[in-house]
Amino acid sequence: GLLPLEPASQATEQIDRLLVWADDRTQASFWAGSVGAADAQTALRQSPRGFGVVALTELMISDETLGDFIDAINDLGQQPDRKSTQDRLACLAYQACQRLMLESAGTPIDLRLPNLGSPRAQRMIGSWASLAPRLFLPLGLKGLYVALLRGIADAARETGHAQTTPLVPGITATSELQAFRRAAAGLGLNQVGVVLQSPAGIAEAGGIAEGASAVWVDLREIIRTYYGYPSALSFADDVFETYVADGYLTHNPRTTLGSKLAELFAGVAAAAARRPEVRIGVECGDGAALGLIEDLYRSGIRLFSLPTAALPSARLALGQLAVEES
Repeated sequence: GLLPLEPASQATEQIDRLLVWADDRTQASFWAGSVGAADAQTALRQSPRGFGVVALTELMISDETLGDFIDAINDLGQQPDRKSTQDRLACLAYQACQRLMLESAGTPIDLRLPNLGSPRAQRMIGSWASLAPRLFLPLGLKGLYVALLRGIADAARETGHAQTTPLVPGITATSELQAFRRAAAGLGLNQVGVVLQSPAGIAEAGGIAEGASAVWVDLREIIRTYYGYPSALSFADDVFETYVADGYLTHNPRTTLGSKLAELFAGVAAAAARRPEVRIGVECGDGAALGLIEDLYRSGIRLFSLPTAALPSARLALGQLAVEES
């Protein structure tokens, strides 16, 4: 027969109860990613444990200062030791994250520094090919990452936000993390983390976790680098589906993890089990297929960063999976 319905906005109590049941079953933890100052309060209504892998460049886009940042990057490449350029970068970082920190007092923020060697940076920066080559490495120039850390530290201190963790992306060695941690500590930032973006980084996850407060694995970049695609974002799902239908692949890498990647992520899950005091999880960018999230859960991953809008469906899907497999 006809079921009586009510608007979802009037059923939040029941929905929240259902999601709590799901979390109880899975013992999974969820952070809200892709969060800016304008939508921080909306994200907090989804009860995330924190804001995970918030990109500093995304905050600059919202602040309409990305162009100024690119100009400063160009100047830094030509004169790495110029203090006025470093001060500009610190000021831009401060402006970008200050409002988010004010809007999210008491909520942890894992804040990712830019990766200028990424395909996305290549698309966004018109002068990318003429940048100083050293900038494409994870730590790039010291004048860049120290300046950005200084801006983050100033914003955290002035807003009283005590749970800010800057993340360095793309590293593959513990020595890189040690240098990053020393620079952050010198500015009063006692927690640092990493975003692993390659199989080489995952291979060192256990050692890297020893010196980090947070270790996030960038799912999109791991898929891209594992398969060697120029950019995972360049391929729509239907392109992969037709490729699979033609018999060239056994599965769509955007919806199914596959056995080899599942083994890699099982290693990440094992590192998380050995070091429960460190946040070790998977960052799903602007969203991931539920099939991928379920495969990650089967591999032992229990910490996820997802866009706010994707949190309820992921929590519910994993709860259903846990019930089915119990």
